[in-house]
Amino acid sequence: KIYPTVGNVSSTLFRISTLGWVDDDLPLQNRFSWKFADGTYQIVSAWTYSSSAGNILIGKVGSITARAEARDTLGSITAAYTEATVQENSVALSEADIASSLASIASAGDTYATLS
Repeated sequence: KIYPTVGNVSSTLFRISTLGWVDDDLPLQNRFSWKFADGTYQIVSAWTYSSSAGNILIGKVGSITARAEARDTLGSITAAYTEATVQENSVALSEADIASSLASIASAGDTYATLS
């Protein structure tokens, strides 16, 4: 799941999460990434036991695909994909707005939160 599914470039903080994933070989580790229209992936979290990655700021306009991968204790990996749209801001962002978004990301303590 991705929230929100539509946001603004360099101002909307996105979150990718897994909901209700089950496996016989628990615990599951998750890794999250974005795929941009040009086909490149940006990994936003290393393998983690967390079921979500948040405070993700996207710096490119267009359609993106969020990918959530799960790896069980035997090393089997599966992935799920969902779409989001990043659009232009309707008003120009001030330096204070950008600084506030970056401060929010930094305060979360997530070293993989990204400005892509």
